[in-house]
Amino acid sequence: DNGKLVFLNATDGTKLDELATGAGAHALAFSANGAKAYVTNQEAATVSVVDLATRQVVKTIGVGDKPKCIVFRSF
Repeated sequence: DNGKLVFLNATDGTKLDELATGAGAHALAFSANGAKAYVTNQEAATVSVVDLATRQVVKTIGVGDKPKCIVFRSF
């Protein structure tokens, strides 16, 4: 679905939940500890930071035109 992060059951693939992130949700990366997901939103020119435990967007970061890919690297 456009603009959404969809949560699926890893065992059988059934849909558990969905969360609106931003227009044109495209790429996904996870934090090193697996607690957060980072979703690029191409049409919104943002990255949504999602707390996976609560399934909520905790931050939206403006990044410029059409972010296509994302890599998370902790320092």
